[in-house]
Amino acid sequence: MFKKIFNNYKNLFDIMHRYWSAYGGFRAFLSSPYFHASLGMSLLLKHYWMEKPWWETTLSVLPSILGFTLAGFTIWLGFGDEKFRSILMGGKDIRSHYMSVCATFAHFVIIQIIAILLAIMGLAYRLSVQKAPFPLELFNYIKVILRFVGFWFFIYAIFTALAATLAVFRTATWYERISKESTCSALEKVKNGISIEQAAKEEGVEFSTLYRISNQKDEKKSTIN
Repeated sequence: MFKKIFNNYKNLFDIMHRYWSAYGGFRAFLSSPYFHASLGMSLLLKHYWMEKPWWETTLSVLPSILGFTLAGFTIWLGFGDEKFRSILMGGKDIRSHYMSVCATFAHFVIIQIIAILLAIMGLAYRLSVQKAPFPLELFNYIKVILRFVGFWFFIYAIFTALAATLAVFRTATWYERISKESTCSALEKVKNGISIEQAAKEEGVEFSTLYRISNQKDEKKSTIN
């Protein structure tokens, strides 16, 4: 039994280490514009997280975003064809583009979960800051730190939503460029006498798409002539 528990924790730490490495570690985290923006906004909204029950906002906003995030992550895992995914997984970098985007999504989900858990703690303990004698006043400083950290996670979770969105959009632009390059290469092969079916197979382009584009080009040539 203890061995099984040990293995479960070992597997957990292993997958978390892989996620953190794929994300880029502390260097990527601390150099992220989203980290800087969330930190600045949290400091700017000091009056809110110091005086208001910010955890209520967190619990009303993040759960719905978390649901959309998991759905988007599922869609991303099936995005593109095999050729495109193999290109994303390749490259000379230690982190492939595919794993980088997956790590961005995983980071987004993990930050949201932490923010929700901190909000639940804030709801449970309220973390009210009140005047107290010196020894007890130290607890007020701890409460202020906890309020700030909890609210920062909430703001950072929103900014990571932007990061995940832009990561997917960047991938979509890659997919468009690669698709156009493959189509152009296939059309060039058709022009050189290779059959449309064979050219489509070699370049990983859909036969119907290549056939339609090829016919359109032929029709334009006929019209010009």
